[in-house]
Amino acid sequence: MRGIPQPVSVATRQWMDDRALPDLHAVLQHTPGITVDYIDSERVNYYARGHQIDTLQVDGLTLDQNASASIFIQPDTAMLDRIEILRGAGHPSAAVNLVRKRPAREAGGSAALTLGSWDRRRAEADLSRPLNDAGTVRGRAVAVAEAKGFFQTGRREERRALYGVVEADLGPRTMLTASLQHTEPDASGSWGGLPANADGSQLGLPRSTYLGTSWNRWDRHNDQAFAELAHRLDNGWGLRLSAAHARLRSDGFRQTSFTSASATDPDLVDVSTAIYDGGSSAQTAAALVADGPFTLLGRQHMLTVGAQTLHVKNTGTAGYWGVSPLRGVDLRSWNPYTSYPEPFYTPGNATAYAGTPSQTQQQGIYSTARLSLTGRLTALVGARMGWWRHDEPATASGSYGIARATTPYAGLVYDIGGDPHHRRGQGRRRHQQRQPRPGRPRQHRLLQGGRRQEPQRRLGARSRRLGGSLQGRTVGGGARVQSGAMPHGRRGHFPPGRLRGRRRHGGLPHQSPVRGAAQRQQPARQGVLRQVRPHRHLLHLRRSAQREPHAARQLLSRLHGPLFRFFLNHQQP
Repeated sequence: MRGIPQPVSVATRQWMDDRALPDLHAVLQHTPGITVDYIDSERVNYYARGHQIDTLQVDGLTLDQNASASIFIQPDTAMLDRIEILRGAGHPSAAVNLVRKRPAREAGGSAALTLGSWDRRRAEADLSRPLNDAGTVRGRAVAVAEAKGFFQTGRREERRALYGVVEADLGPRTMLTASLQHTEPDASGSWGGLPANADGSQLGLPRSTYLGTSWNRWDRHNDQAFAELAHRLDNGWGLRLSAAHARLRSDGFRQTSFTSASATDPDLVDVSTAIYDGGSSAQTAAALVADGPFTLLGRQHMLTVGAQTLHVKNTGTAGYWGVSPLRGVDLRSWNPYTSYPEPFYTPGNATAYAGTPSQTQQQGIYSTARLSLTGRLTALVGARMGWWRHDEPATASGSYGIARATTPYAGLVYDIGGDPHHRRGQGRRRHQQRQPRPGRPRQHRLLQGGRRQEPQRRLGARSRRLGGSLQGRTVGGGARVQSGAMPHGRRGHFPPGRLRGRRRHGGLPHQSPVRGAAQRQQPARQGVLRQVRPHRHLLHLRRSAQREPHAARQLLSRLHGPLFRFFLNHQQP
């Protein structure tokens, strides 16, 4: 990231685990400079620098989530190794790249159980192992099952997700990767928000108010297939060909909607139902990239050339709206379970609707050169030429496009810090020299959004078992137990302690909790849950282990005699 002239944020696997963030929506809520804007419960827009983020990539290939927002599912972080956010990448806002997990070269696995407020239950399983004796073929599988309620009465969601990936070494310098992913939520959803008074003020409805019914549905599923062939040449150049196909489809949409029934009483509304089905989006993407070094004027430089294509075919949803209206309903007495029995379409009780099918195609070629001007100064120059076309056959004016749109690119990077590894080591030594005396914890000033943070107090218990490989901690009425992660592969989990002392998210330091003298004497650990925002109470259990001879017997024999340490943690602004 030091050589990129734009701001970059990277949400690592450890960072997402520390905060128990289950999906992309939760990660971007915790990312500096990203604004989350809700259309309703299932459709969410993201903004950076005042512009909408319209570029989402999965393993480097574009996925159009905006054209199919009603059937797009927020990706589950259990399948991800990291999330990369690059601001100003050909657009004033940002590009978000989801990098999924790859198989590790050693056998290992992990499991996690999460229990939270509003009947939240989530189970994860992650297993990676070689598939042959030589280890040239490796596989990894991730499974997630989740069921939860919400603070709104009557809302619920169930989610199932599966991800499988296989890597095969076709030669010393050639590797083939293939993966499949399936995500399927069954959700009640919440179509729209709460009404307001004529002057825009709130009606004072309870926080648990849900202007829907217990039979509401917003079901859908997303499937993705991915393949990549990578080859490294003897001269340092690399070639990578990748392709993906995604299918997003609705499995049933049945939602209530409200309109005002009185010009003087905002609590009186008319209720009706919309019943839609059949919406889908088929997306095919491919990319070819070559990059490597070259020598010019006695200095070594880097060159990247590539081409991309994306084809999106959307099938419009069809159904009925205004089904079985209910007139003059008082919101103050609304009950999602009894106020509105589930209606069904019959001729004459609704209005038919059919969405317009469309196709969008875009292609692009690009090149970027990193020119080493001096030992510290690097110039980046490049350009991208693109073609884009949108067609709606059923609409007379629905076809338009852009041809040969050229976007130049230039940047300068000056390294003012010297060797980053040497500097980080010096920084840690200086930090250790400034440690306060035992019994006098350091007083930090934590800033959130430019404001001073209120004092925080935590009371909990810490436990260590299996020689420290299995650790637990209670925080704010919840608990988290986690062992060391599985052996890391080329893009697998981070091993225990891999990121100790770095506490960074895209170059920005974490807002670290204040630690007392007794707490600072404990070794740095992976998996400390600093904040639990999505739920008031959270119980998170995680377990991972390596494949060793008689591993289960060894683990069971060491479970006795846990050592508990109690702590009181106080944070000052």
